[in-house]
Order: sequence, then structure tokens, then C-alpha cells
Amino acid sequence: MFSFHLSCTIRFMPGDRTTKTVAKRIDLSYTKQPSPMRTLRRTLVIVCALVAVAWGGWAMLAQGERLYNPGPVAAVHAMFENNCEACHEGANGKNSNFLKSVSDAACLKCHEGAIHSEKQLATEKPSLVSLAGGKPAMSSDCTHCHVEHKGHDALAGTSNMLCTRCHDSLSAHVTGGKTSMQTDVTAFAPAPAHPPFGRVLRESGSGKWNDPTPLKFNHQKHLELGNGKALDCTSCHRPSGTGNRRIMQPISFEANCKDCHPLTLTADLPDVPHQSMEIVRRFTATVPSSFSQKLAAMTPEQKEKTLTITTEKKVGLRKVVETKKVTEAEWLEAQTKDLIDKKVAASPAANLPAWQAIQSLDPATKNAAALELYAGYGMSVSCSYCHALEGSPAGVAKNPTDLLHTLPTGYVLTPKVPTTAPSASPTTRPVPTSEGRRWFTASVFDHDEHRNKSCLDCHAQAKTSSLTSDVLLPDIQSCLTCHHPGGSTKNAASNNCITCHVYHDRTKETASAKR
Repeated sequence: MFSFHLSCTIRFMPGDRTTKTVAKRIDLSYTKQPSPMRTLRRTLVIVCALVAVAWGGWAMLAQGERLYNPGPVAAVHAMFENNCEACHEGANGKNSNFLKSVSDAACLKCHEGAIHSEKQLATEKPSLVSLAGGKPAMSSDCTHCHVEHKGHDALAGTSNMLCTRCHDSLSAHVTGGKTSMQTDVTAFAPAPAHPPFGRVLRESGSGKWNDPTPLKFNHQKHLELGNGKALDCTSCHRPSGTGNRRIMQPISFEANCKDCHPLTLTADLPDVPHQSMEIVRRFTATVPSSFSQKLAAMTPEQKEKTLTITTEKKVGLRKVVETKKVTEAEWLEAQTKDLIDKKVAASPAANLPAWQAIQSLDPATKNAAALELYAGYGMSVSCSYCHALEGSPAGVAKNPTDLLHTLPTGYVLTPKVPTTAPSASPTTRPVPTSEGRRWFTASVFDHDEHRNKSCLDCHAQAKTSSLTSDVLLPDIQSCLTCHHPGGSTKNAASNNCITCHVYHDRTKETASAKR
């Protein structure tokens, strides 16, 4: 077969060159002509598609998961690593479906899922709360915040966006559209991005923090003691021994104060108990019997010596020594009388109006009232040395509620004893617990994680604080010293919302879930 190639040159005159005439030079069938590159590309696409289909089919028939598993589970779910149906309900069951999503019911098998707030809206999408009887009862759409197979941070829901989706315009996400919280929180940064700490502790008007506890304590004086007793913060403040080290152990008189401030009524008797005034009142009423018990415990020789009273008096230029033996009753009466005349009458208690009021009482009632007044106001370390007192001693008080009592300090350190003293406390008082006080109740904190810092790095005000009303807690600027934005590139500690805040309100959980 022969083929001839005819070549010719067509010359156009300048006036004859147009788009149409130039287009005639293009072979319109070029797409149908064979091309090695197009053929190779088409072949590779078909082969890859067939391989993918074959691989997926083999994985399904073999019931393997490697093909579609996005990654290992978090360490806290390691026991479910090879048990997909524990969360993906039905994954390997009768209705096998490896695309099965995780439902809230799967999470609630192990987790309570308490609500975040009773004012959450349930009409939003995704709805983060389910209702029962028209009221928020349980959190929902767990996987909106908690994503598995993506590492710990994704499972814990550490992204700030999960919080700011509501808190950057909080009024639009709560029932009624009103809240006492700051309505636009966008980051942990100075105001207005984040509200200042301790809003319920601030005085109206001035905005200054105020501790309403009716107690007298001077931190500066205790840190500057010059009597050889070197005190620092850890001399009194120690983390809770229950494992919740965010809260310090309550300060106890027996453990922290007694060695330097004994409640001594007189050297011959036991110390006044550090209890309610009801117990103190009972103690002072038994002082005469305490002297009697002391006398009964003496040996005959000691009793003989005690009941023999020796006095000296000057007659002219001579000293005359007189010896007189008294009865037990006379000695007991003299002990109580001397205590009241020499100590009580010379103490600050004698300057009170109640001291004049008890003078008209019968001797027994007068003595008991005088000693009660002395314990409350007159001893070198009396109740009023640290506590605020109200009321009058027994015999003077007009009714039981007017009996002498200390104002409550916010939490109970000893078992409650029946008393007629008032127990109401200001609404701004820090929340009392069996361990101690929680000042910032909407946040979490762990002293162990901050043990590389000294106490005064965060509580610097303690060095100059002389008033109990001073709140010695760090403010947001103190925390931002380390917890500033920027992450590890800026040598910053964690700065996201869940560093300090917990989404689920654990107080709404059942007892079994709190264990």
C-alpha cells in the first residue's frame, strides 16, 4: 500500500487572514487520535477503582476494621479498643453495620452526662440538653463535643469554640434571654474578654473583694513574728488529705492556734474548750466543782498543806506570820472569789455594761455569769480575741436567743451541739464543705500542679494583710502570668476554658455516678 503526502503552502494576503480561516488549519478529530498518556491515565483510574472496591469488599467479608478505623481510641477507652460494638451499637451484631454512629445511650452506659445549666435552651441544633417534664434533665449530643479516635484533646472537648458558641452571646442561649453571668466571654484574657474573679465577693459600688467572715486575723503579724517562731504559709495551710488538693484543710484551733494561744482561765484548771458558747457556758458554771475535784485528788498531806493558809502582815517594824486552817467549803469559796476579784474584775470584761448588770444576781449565778463574761472578753486569749460576740451572759439575757454567742464563721469544724445561738450567715459567704472553703465555686484548681510556685507568688497580699476582710486570692492578672495565650511557642501554660471550668454540673449527678 502506498501513501502519498501532499504538502502545499497556502499564502494569505493580509486582508484575507481571519479567525475562521485560521481555524480551518486545526484537525477537529485530534481527540479521537491515539495518545499514550491518555491511555495510561485512563487505565490507572480503572485499576485503582477496582482495587479499592476489592479491598473494601474483602475487609467487609473478613469483618476487619483496619480499612475504616480512623485511629486508636484514647487511653481511657483502651478496654474497648477491639470491641467496637461497645460504643458503635450493633457494629458486629445481628444488624452488622460498621458505619453505625455512637448514640447518647452508648455513652450513658458509663457516664452520667449531667446537665450544664438548668437555663440551657433545648431547641438549638445541636441540642446539648434533653428535657424531662419540660425541664433540663440530661446532656445530649455527646459526640458534638467528645470525638473519639482523634486523641485525648478531641475526646475531652478542649476546644474553646465548644464553649464560646454559647458564651460569646450567652443571653441568646438561655431560657428567658436573661442571665446574671457576663454575656460575652470570648477567651481567658483581661476584661472584657473574661469576667473578673470572685464576682459574688465584691462589694457593691466599690467592686472591692470583701471577706464577710466575722473573725479577726492578721496575716502580716503572723508572717513577721519575732519570738523565734518562724511561720510561713505552710505552717497553717496544708492541702486536703482526701485527695481533693484544690481545697486547703480548714484551719483548726487545736491544730494551728492552740500552741501559741492557749485558752487559759487559770493555771489551776483545764483550758476553756474551743467550742460554742453553750459549751463554754457549761464549763464556766462547773468551775467551783473543778476546784472541788482538784482538792479531792490530793493526798492527805497535800490537802493539809492546802487548807493551811499562811499570811504575813507588818506590825510596826516587825513582820508577823499568821497561820490559819480553813475548812474545805471555805477554801472552795475563796478560790472562786479570788479568781473573780483578782482576774475577772481586773480584765477588760469589767468594763462592759454586763459586768454591772451581774452584780445584783445571787452569788452562784453571779459567779457563773462573771466567769462566762471573763471567758468571752477578759482572758488574755478570750473568745473575743478572734471572734465577734453578741448577747449577754446567763442571768442577764432576757431570753434564750439573747445568750452570749459567737457569730458563725462559715463552716463547722466539730460535731454540732444543740445551741440557741443564731446560725444565719451572709449569702456571699464562701461555700462551706467538710474539707474547707471553696471561694471560686465555678472553677477547678489543683495546688499539686502549681507546686513549683511559692505561695506568695499567687497570694502576695498576705505579706501586708492585717484584716480578715482582705481576700488573699489571686486575680486574673496573676494567673495570666503563666496561663497567657500562645501555647508552648510562648512558654505558656494551658489557656483553654476546661483548664479551669467543668461543663457537666456534678452536683446534678446521682450518688452512684459520683463514686
